[in-house]
Amino acid sequence: MLRTASSRVCFPRSRAFSSWDLQYTYTNHYINGAWTDSQGKGSIEVIDSNTATVMGMVPAGSAGDMNAACDAAAAAFPSWSATPLSQRKEALIAIMAQYEKRIPEVNAVLMQELGCTRSFAEQVQSGLPLFHWGELLKKIDDFQWEEEIPPNTVLVKEPIGVVGCITPWNYPLNQIALKIGPAILAGCTVALKPSEVTPISAYILAEAIHDSGALPAGVFNMVVGYGEEVGEAMSAQ
Repeated sequence: MLRTASSRVCFPRSRAFSSWDLQYTYTNHYINGAWTDSQGKGSIEVIDSNTATVMGMVPAGSAGDMNAACDAAAAAFPSWSATPLSQRKEALIAIMAQYEKRIPEVNAVLMQELGCTRSFAEQVQSGLPLFHWGELLKKIDDFQWEEEIPPNTVLVKEPIGVVGCITPWNYPLNQIALKIGPAILAGCTVALKPSEVTPISAYILAEAIHDSGALPAGVFNMVVGYGEEVGEAMSAQ
């Protein structure tokens, strides 16, 4: 199956949708609402933790890729931060609906790139984004955006700007969800660098975000690569 939107190629080998049947190749990053060719020249092998063989390839992004992602996020911030909370909530709900459709695939991928058991993928890992985002949606209406502090002070909480997210390999989607969900609901924009060890599940989530059509261009951006180049570029911002 060829997915041209994100330059993802999925090759089923033998049985239908077993965890050891999928290979993935991505060539693009997600920048400013579009799948964008990497400025980096290399690629990163994604290793199947069960067999120590290559299960996929992702681009080794460059500082230029991350700078473009941060620039897109900065450009999108003024309008997104002014968007009503009700609209931001609807956007997250739409993303959740798209992601939920991809959970069987996420489970299969996590069993490979993360090396977790089927039960741990199905019962814990893949469901964490929906759990955390659901809890956020329950609580956000009770959040105090303004607070009076006697005798004559008003504390106003506002979106701060671009949120840079660097996430680890061991709970890949959990950590992504806990960073981008609150940021998006608060009116911030996001530049994400997921772990290069477990990037395929991050790509599936990015595809769900894109397919939802819920976010304006630049609100969510993702660049994959090594910390010493892509992460360093984000930190320098």
